Amino acid sequence: MRRGIFRRSRPGWWIALGAAMVAAVCAPRVWRSRFVTQRRAARELGQARLSVASRDFDRARVRFRAALRLEPFQATARHELADMELGLGNWELAFLELESQTAAHPEDARAFTRLAELMLRAGMLEAPEAALDRAVSLAPNRADARSLRADIRFRLGRYSGALADAQAAVATAPKDSTSWRLLIRTTARSRGMDAATEAARRATESIGNDAGFLQAVTDRGPEPAPPRRLRADAQIDFGTVGAWMREHWPGRLAQQREALEQQLAQRNWAEAERVVESARRAWPDTEFPPFLAGILALARDDDVGAEKQLSEALAMAPRFPTFLAALARTWARKSGASGAGERLMQLAEADAGLASARYMAARAYIEARDPVRAEAALTRGLELQRDSPVPYQHLADYYFGVDRAADALAICQRGIEKFPEAVDLELMLAQISAAVRRPDEAIGAYDAALSGRPDLDLARYKLGVLLASGESTGNWRPKLLEVARELAGDRPSDPLLLDALGWILFRANNQLPRGRELLEAAVKGAPEEPSPHFHLAVVYTQQRKTDAAERELKAALGSERPFPERLDALRLMRENSTLATPKR
Repeated sequence: MRRGIFRRSRPGWWIALGAAMVAAVCAPRVWRSRFVTQRRAARELGQARLSVASRDFDRARVRFRAALRLEPFQATARHELADMELGLGNWELAFLELESQTAAHPEDARAFTRLAELMLRAGMLEAPEAALDRAVSLAPNRADARSLRADIRFRLGRYSGALADAQAAVATAPKDSTSWRLLIRTTARSRGMDAATEAARRATESIGNDAGFLQAVTDRGPEPAPPRRLRADAQIDFGTVGAWMREHWPGRLAQQREALEQQLAQRNWAEAERVVESARRAWPDTEFPPFLAGILALARDDDVGAEKQLSEALAMAPRFPTFLAALARTWARKSGASGAGERLMQLAEADAGLASARYMAARAYIEARDPVRAEAALTRGLELQRDSPVPYQHLADYYFGVDRAADALAICQRGIEKFPEAVDLELMLAQISAAVRRPDEAIGAYDAALSGRPDLDLARYKLGVLLASGESTGNWRPKLLEVARELAGDRPSDPLLLDALGWILFRANNQLPRGRELLEAAVKGAPEEPSPHFHLAVVYTQQRKTDAAERELKAALGSERPFPERLDALRLMRENSTLATPKR
């Protein structure tokens, strides 16, 4: 009887066992599925919000990070975590989250704006301006980004650019008194006291009396910041390997990074380990400690350990270019430049938005002397990232770098046709055209960029220098006079911009005293640059200061750095009978 019962029950038992086995096999896949992962991340985010509401911030931090481990691209969780850390005074932690957010979501104008605020708090100037350039490009009507960038430009002595931003901020937020005060102050610097008084009157009509309005008319504000070569933060740009390798850590993070570098330079591994462990205690569950650990492993030739640590950092901060560049170095040491390129392209194929991986892969292939694969890596971006002008920029940069200027210009034109609002492509077209001595095309490209974005003051400087060169075949003088009027009130801290402005004013209006003053400041600020010396020599020659002109020409021609006016400098030496050609 029992055997019969057993026999009758066995099929059901085996079915149940089979179902259990299938469930055991499938459960991990289901648990890791996109749908379940999103639900789990949403649950962690909800728990984090409850913890914030109950002021249990330690638990909230754990929950936020759990959500981000599940969904590293979760923008809401990262912004809310940054908000919480800022509220607690942990601004370095907030900086980490916002920097990770801008890398993962380059379309997030708010993240770039908030990151710039923290950079400014850390004493940086041009680095936050670069972040705000991205924010304004993404969202031209963000009053906070415009106002903040106006303040930075004011501190850098670029008053015309600050005025353009202040005007945009007031147009977007006409009831904001801070924007109005900034507008009045920048107007006073750029356009004079009468124009500033009129701006104060309009501000009063808009939002009523404010004692700060009249004060802004007479208060000239701070003098321009020190020259950029004296400030580490000044070296900032986006889209190149050098920029991606460059690190910008604030406050205590910067101190820890410097401490590690000092120990690595001395090959003091024990102290370096202590620095890394100190970072783990101070900033647990963040991407910074594994990054430091990866750098230490690289220095100790531990390629396996470096890859593990840097991969962990990149997983926590996806698309973060500094981490990716360090990881690429590890791969290059293990598998050569070509192997690093292959690994980078694997990442690029898995994440279409990871444009930096394609660019780095191309550079790796060039290092491996494989230009065909380098070009293919960048061309692949045109397919992977069809909704972005970035692949066109990278490809144009590559073509120009390998002396294929015609191809660079052609790909810029293709990109502009597809993305008419891509001002970065217009500027790249202008710069390449100027470099290959096509001044009329360069002037047209600069005009096109400035017509849509008059706030691009650096583009106006470049246009002015191009017009001042006199290489254009058209009637360039009226346009040069217009540029000179726009920029005349500036006093930029960057010595190369001082040189540009002095040369523009001299060529446009023959303003010898003002032009000479600016050019002398440029030479003092960047004595290693040849162009300011040559421009100052021209001014001295016109003033018949032959000894001073000889000194500046010798400095220009004695420089090993290239400059476009070298032949003009040699001609000037020959034409002036009192000057002798310097020995090289």
